Amino acid sequence: MLSVMTPERVALARFMEDRKRWLRVSWREVAERGGTTEETLRRVRQGLVDTIIDASKSAIEAGLEWPFGTVESILANRNTIDLITAPRTRPAPDPAERVDSALRATYRRILAVRGQAVADQWLADTEELSREPRADTESDTA
Repeated sequence: MLSVMTPERVALARFMEDRKRWLRVSWREVAERGGTTEETLRRVRQGLVDTIIDASKSAIEAGLEWPFGTVESILANRNTIDLITAPRTRPAPDPAERVDSALRATYRRILAVRGQAVADQWLADTEELSREPRADTESDTA
């Protein structure tokens, strides 16, 4: 298949790459966030699809945290905002979510190696510890 690299498609590919770098994510993460595949993103960037369907446009916008309609604006040569450092369309993840993610990953590793009972006990112990006040966060009233 011949590449369809009009000036607008070249601009889209460039904006996608620059935005990905600015967000500091991989194409895999962009695909996961957008609900598409890395292959679809690659084919769009390389101009290997004649027409970019609406679902792919939405996936690109979600994955790169662009506002709705951004891809269409680029393709129509109407981009009037800074597409690289534009504000995220959703808030940055709460640091607590990263901790929860790390706990889930640890749970899965324990589950895979040691079994359900050990993993469930570790999770219960972790939840109990997280409810206890830490000594370094208590205020000294004396």
